[in-house]
Amino acid sequence: MIIPHLLRFIFITPSLILLSCSATIEKLPDLKSNFAVGRTKIDILSQRDSIFQKGEKRKFFVEIYYPAKIQKNPANYSSVFRPKEEEGLELFLDRIQTKFPKSNFRSLSTHTYIDAPNLNLGKFPIILFEPGRDYSSGMYLNIYENLVSSGFIVIAIDHSYDSAVSVLNSGEIFTIPEEIQDSYKHAEEINDFSELSERVSQLDKTRLDDVREVLNLIPLWNKTNTILRNTLDETSIGILGHSYGGKISLILNGNEPKIKCAVSLDSLIKNFGNADILSEEAQKAFYQTKPFLILLSRDTFHRDYLGIDPKENNEAFLNALTEEPDIHQHIRFMRDTKHLSYMDTGYLIPWFRKNRVFGEIDPLEFYSKLNQTLNLFFTIHLKKNPNSQLDFNKLIDNDPFEQIDN
Repeated sequence: MIIPHLLRFIFITPSLILLSCSATIEKLPDLKSNFAVGRTKIDILSQRDSIFQKGEKRKFFVEIYYPAKIQKNPANYSSVFRPKEEEGLELFLDRIQTKFPKSNFRSLSTHTYIDAPNLNLGKFPIILFEPGRDYSSGMYLNIYENLVSSGFIVIAIDHSYDSAVSVLNSGEIFTIPEEIQDSYKHAEEINDFSELSERVSQLDKTRLDDVREVLNLIPLWNKTNTILRNTLDETSIGILGHSYGGKISLILNGNEPKIKCAVSLDSLIKNFGNADILSEEAQKAFYQTKPFLILLSRDTFHRDYLGIDPKENNEAFLNALTEEPDIHQHIRFMRDTKHLSYMDTGYLIPWFRKNRVFGEIDPLEFYSKLNQTLNLFFTIHLKKNPNSQLDFNKLIDNDPFEQIDN
């Protein structure tokens, strides 16, 4: 399988041809904060028509992570593919062409407890999570666990036919259709990306509609879901995304009134020199008027996509942002990182950590700084705690963070 070079930024396509690696670590890093982490999966059977399968209605799922009562046995990492862990894991590894053992997924212990009772301590701010394309929403557990342990609820949205493998609670499994994969491959082979404009617009619209459907379901879950009842603060919602999910997060922050702030991990809104590829909402989001944080790797920022000068396109977006100097906006490089640094793969593949596949920064240092930064940002803007502002400013003005103009 040839993964299109052009899509590795807004469409995360981690074609990881790896050396076999039998060594693994036993669990994700210990949590340093207050709460244990529960998780529950909810299928969403939409009334919208699917653009991927004619004659079908849209189906996708969310995995919700919440402060919970600690249980005896935490879930292992392969549980992200439940209730068909074996089949889901097999399809996932085949999709990303990995060679490392399945045992890494099975033996890595998380700090989450499936369907654990909530704490009955009232409502918590909500953070929606938008994953990178062609991976899985379950590959960011380190981020989810740390946010929940600090008093947030994370709703990770898994977009079927966009995620590498989506396993619904019903047992249905969705993968990316061959025609979509072939269209990316064909565009690169003939060096003509004009036909992708419509495809990108369809993917944008589907993701945006999925998120808005989730936003509309939150009040229902707050009233009727036996695990989540009276835990969701509907007035305090932020959004966080990686890669293509970062782009979607910025678009929603610029257009959706229910969302109060956004974080984008290694992604900007890019126009690729083609105005047709940017929807009206995406163009509006060039001028952010709500708090946001963008963390970037230099490797991604300076990479050439679609034959378009990355400096020109990125600066167009950044210049638009600076027109609103009074809002809480921060853009930083994270030193010696790469695009996949933001995912859990470093825990699943110790060989990656040892050989600095994700950049020269020590992965554990990176994860620690990233989680501190996310916790402080959302504490300021969702918990309305201005006392955290000084700590946040001190953190992002020092190593490993670097000013965008360096």
